Order: sequence, then C-alpha cells, then structure tokens
Amino acid sequence: MNSGGFASSGTSEASGGTAAAANPEEECQAEFKPVVQLEKAEVTTGEESEEVKLEYKAKLYRYDFEKQEWKERGVGPCRILEDKKTKKTRVLMRRDKLHKICANFLIMPGTALQNHQGNDKTWVWSTPDFSEEEMKTELFTIRFGTVEKANEFKEAFEAGMKANEELGILDESKEAESKEEGEEKKKEDGADELAKGL
Repeated sequence: MNSGGFASSGTSEASGGTAAAANPEEECQAEFKPVVQLEKAEVTTGEESEEVKLEYKAKLYRYDFEKQEWKERGVGPCRILEDKKTKKTRVLMRRDKLHKICANFLIMPGTALQNHQGNDKTWVWSTPDFSEEEMKTELFTIRFGTVEKANEFKEAFEAGMKANEELGILDESKEAESKEEGEEKKKEDGADELAKGL
C-alpha cells in the first residue's frame, strides 16, 4: 500500500540487496595523488649537542614592570641542558605546539630561586634572558604540576649553577661588561677630542 504517493524502486537490505548496488554513482572510487612530492626536512633545534639534565612541563610567567603584573610567557617543556663540549648549563623552554622559545638563558652563578608567595610548586628568579633575540633582564616565575617536580627543578638548577661557576661563567660576563665599558669610555674620549678641535 502506498499511502504517501511515493513508490520505491530500489531494493532494501532486508530483501537481500544494497542501496549502493541499486545506484552505482553513490559509491566513490576516486584516488587523489599529491600534486607535489615533499621531502622530509631535517629540523635542527640547536639542542643536538646538549644533554637533557631535566625536563618537565611547566607554566612560565614574566613580570611586566610597567603594568606591575605577571604575564604568562608560555606553557611547555622546561629543560635544563648541558652542552657536551663546553659543559655550560642553560634553561630552555619552548611553548607547546608552536615550539617558540619562551625562556633561554645560562644559569648564572649567584641566581637565587625563591618560592613565589609561599607556593611550593613555584620558583621566582631574575636573569638575563635571550628568548627574544636580544638580551633583556627578566623576572620569571615558573609553576610545576607537583611539589616533587618543583624540587627536582631546583636541585638541577642549582647543580647547573655550581657547574657554571666552576667554569668561570660569572667571570666571563664581568670581563665582557668591563670591556664594553672600556670601549664606551674610548668613544666618549674620542668625542671630547673632536669637540675641542671645533
């Protein structure tokens, strides 16, 4: 009985046929091939010659002195790395998915880690940072998922600081600063001599 005025000409699965067999245009047999064949490229991160001393996911903040507030710098793996040749130890942190660097600095002797407002999962410190292509002194705070991870970070950080101190890293940075100051003084003296000649 056809009560709606529609007639069925196909076979149903209950009667042993399939809808695709009744209408062959509905079944797609297309094959797509790429227009261009891309080769896999080797990506170098600059970390190939370094040994990972510690790696934990963390959230990093930096202090904005102008606005007097903490701003999130990124979430991702925080690594303490030791160069296999020079033995210098640094902290490197990249954002998840983007892999953009949000912290990159040598662990300078004398850097003090302090708890942030009594929270055992966080540390605060100040350091010269090179994540934005040029050196800028930043005040950072980092938060880990557990107290244990935060304590292991502190231990690895302090071990790296001690190793860098034994390498004379602080002395190198002081020498570079005094050399820059000496060059600036020479420029000033040269400018004074030119001014006298006018």
